[in-house]
Amino acid sequence: MRRIGMPEIFEELEPLGVVLEYSFFENARESRHHDLQAIDAHLTHADQPAACLPDRTQWHLDNHGVSALLQISPRPLNYDQFLGSYCDPKDQMLILRGSGEVAGGTTLQDPRYDMIGERKIKSWGQSPPDLHDPGEYAYAFAQPPYGLRGSRAEAVRLFRKTTEILLPDWDDAVIHDWSGDDLSKVDGYFDSGMEWWGVFLFTIFQPSIERLIVISGSTTD
Repeated sequence: MRRIGMPEIFEELEPLGVVLEYSFFENARESRHHDLQAIDAHLTHADQPAACLPDRTQWHLDNHGVSALLQISPRPLNYDQFLGSYCDPKDQMLILRGSGEVAGGTTLQDPRYDMIGERKIKSWGQSPPDLHDPGEYAYAFAQPPYGLRGSRAEAVRLFRKTTEILLPDWDDAVIHDWSGDDLSKVDGYFDSGMEWWGVFLFTIFQPSIERLIVISGSTTD
């Protein structure tokens, strides 16, 4: 298994304000061992995965982080669970959870982005998903603490385009959710997200092309 470059469209996410990080690996297998190797390389921004031997001499993470990572039992997710409650899985339209008022005096609750259009939000109330809720990738993508830059239409376009790359054959993909309280013991990267926004760590294995993807998110205001 070796790290490969991200598809170019993912380079458009940071300017939009998306705080998630992505790593891509080829020649992967569906195995916990390869998931662990990829997560280790991803979190440490290593050029390539290490051997990750049981004696812990070949990991990029420190011994404390390795021990914590090995204790995590990831949750398998289906397509709907991975996308979560901030997206309509039928057409991958983003949803703004909560309720409030938009320009023009209209009051909305849990509207799809295509219902809001580009109208300005005058007031809005919402709570982030519980830290222990499975999945919620769409929330992590579209709801950073200070919001996304650019139009809602652009956010939807990039969400759909990148999700198509992550899950080209979603019924065949193997998705695991490694998120939870224990991630703060794995790497200091996750400390900020533990404050309130959330911490996210997913692996996606694409069997047809032997590609493994790691996605992580952690931030605060």
